[in-house]
Amino acid sequence: MNRPIIPANNSLPSLELTTMIGCPLMCSFCPQKTLKKNYKKQDKKYLAISDLSIILDKLPINTRIDFSGMSEPWSNPDCTEMVSMVLSQGFHIAIYTTLYGMKIKDAERLIELVNEYPDKIDKFVIHLPDANGNMKGWNYSEEWVECFKLISSSVDNIESMTMDKKSAVHPALKDLVETVTIKFVAISRAGSLDVTQIDNQPITIAPRNNFSLTCASTPFYDKNVLLPNGDVVLCCMDYSLSNIVGNLLEQNYLEMFQNLEFLNLVKINESNEFNKCSICKSCENVRGISL
Repeated sequence: MNRPIIPANNSLPSLELTTMIGCPLMCSFCPQKTLKKNYKKQDKKYLAISDLSIILDKLPINTRIDFSGMSEPWSNPDCTEMVSMVLSQGFHIAIYTTLYGMKIKDAERLIELVNEYPDKIDKFVIHLPDANGNMKGWNYSEEWVECFKLISSSVDNIESMTMDKKSAVHPALKDLVETVTIKFVAISRAGSLDVTQIDNQPITIAPRNNFSLTCASTPFYDKNVLLPNGDVVLCCMDYSLSNIVGNLLEQNYLEMFQNLEFLNLVKINESNEFNKCSICKSCENVRGISL
């Protein structure tokens, strides 16, 4: 194992795992059509455990692995095994899940892993279906309810959210969910979302940033998204896949941030002009910088 050493800082790197392409939940505020249209290597729909193993060996050990990405993690039936593998290799993780695709045995194993690695679970968020039906592919089932009960009663500091401005949950869950802890703010995903699909619900439209900027989440652009084919997308806003920084099945971690395309992206962001070649210039999550 030959991992790079990344110095500690206030913004540690993270890699979101997109475990499959074509999320079946079809949420109103998610640009799935844009993602599927622009994804290459359509034969690699699911992230393979063998590929993830190769990729983990290349990552800095202080990289947080986020089970979130651009799809529901448990739409890949191997997701629980992936969580186990990532934790066993010493990485911290975050989990963002709707519980879609999760079986009772997955929930039970996940609870075992949380208890086995309590200091490695940085965040656990359940994304609940909302009162407006924005999670179109979700269906009520006794198995979903059992998974929810198991996890919500066994995982400490668990959080929850919906896609409703007032945090209202689906009517079928009103007697099951006591509180929703995270307030939802709808954004256009830096212009990746077709806003006609949200049925006139409130949303922040993509800006035109004509000033020198960097990412508000990380000045190092190292909070990235992995796709099943090994491609690494700049960030979770880029469902258009317009800024792919590299491929972790074909190169090492540091090489991704040394190529001309990435360096040109940083140069564009530091300019005082709008430029459609950088998704950051249309992003809601930026901060201005002085050069």
